[in-house]
Amino acid sequence: MKVALCFSGKLGAWEQTKESITQHIIKPLKPDIFLFTWEGEDYHKFCKYYKPTRFSILDYSSHARKMKSTTIDIWSGLKPMTFGMKKVFGVLADYMRLHKKEYDLIIRLRPDLDILDPLKTHELKDTIKRKHIKMPFYEGHKIYDHEEELKKEFAFSFVYEKAILPDQINDQIAVGPIEPMTKYMNCFDKIEEPVDFMWIDGYPDYMCRIPECIITMFLKMYNIKYSPLTGTSEFGNLRTKLIK
Repeated sequence: MKVALCFSGKLGAWEQTKESITQHIIKPLKPDIFLFTWEGEDYHKFCKYYKPTRFSILDYSSHARKMKSTTIDIWSGLKPMTFGMKKVFGVLADYMRLHKKEYDLIIRLRPDLDILDPLKTHELKDTIKRKHIKMPFYEGHKIYDHEEELKKEFAFSFVYEKAILPDQINDQIAVGPIEPMTKYMNCFDKIEEPVDFMWIDGYPDYMCRIPECIITMFLKMYNIKYSPLTGTSEFGNLRTKLIK
């Protein structure tokens, strides 16, 4: 199985997560590694440890205008995050084209995410066979039902307890073959479309601002099939921890 591991975004506390990533991803899968991050991050040390096949470093100030929302005031990190996904995938795509190389599996990963469960081999084979993406699902007890909420006298936004979308994803790791991952990794260009859709269709205000909701709706709108990446968490998802 030929695997490409794509790191993108700020490097953050990457030194605290490198051992778990090495144990659960790099040692068993032996991926080629690709990186996109910003100037000012500790990428020299990062590259010395991970030895990426290719990487790209850009100055944020030169691209800041692209990060502004043209719709509502969404979470400020959404556009930089999806921009980074697009850029690292571009680095990978250029390498594949130049070297006429193909990968069975693409993994997108935050550098500061602790991976506390192994990836299951049968799930990786399943995502390749079915041509869909696997991600941990967002964990919560209250699931939002849009049709039912629209029937109520008062808007859902006034309800104190916030719910999550059905099959809402955790956006910190994704695994899949090249076809669906190409669409997912390039979501930056269309990421405001699900915001507009939810806003116009009467979804709760907070859902129009949260990255996990927005990216989940993007996957649904563009018919990108996905399923849970499972593990030992309370809800049966791959167990991870974001280190800050």
